[in-house]
Amino acid sequence: MRFESIEITPIQARILVLLLSLLLAASAFILHRHKTPWTKPASSLKTEHQDYAEEQLRSGGR
Repeated sequence: MRFESIEITPIQARILVLLLSLLLAASAFILHRHKTPWTKPASSLKTEHQDYAEEQLRSGGR
């Protein structure tokens, strides 16, 4: 299989950059909105782990 050279026009390049920046903005918004562990401060993670451990002890490890 032979690939021809791909030509990208300036308009296509602008559209591609726009789509990539929208994707980046959307992913940053989702990460910020959902408060995933890697966006939380370490102090809140510590309390979450303590809460989880206490819940495990109360429920008998299940």
